[in-house]
Amino acid sequence: MTIERAARRGDPSTLILTAALQDSRLSYRARGILASLLSRPADWVTSSERLAQNGSEGRDAIRSALQELEQHGYLQRSLHRSR
Repeated sequence: MTIERAARRGDPSTLILTAALQDSRLSYRARGILASLLSRPADWVTSSERLAQNGSEGRDAIRSALQELEQHGYLQRSLHRSR
């Protein structure tokens, strides 16, 4: 998965809409993963396995949270095949 967003101005802080962090449809796990993903560089590529290795959540918990984010429009996935 690749992070895509508007260009930054070199500010090391991360802006996250309050509505996303207070969206009661999302679990706290999904909100935390969203915040973590948005704090990464725009060209950063990851997977649920890599997120699980770098955090305290298991791969299946990460996948469940990513599905929540996708279901509610916070995440769009696209398939890229290497040749």
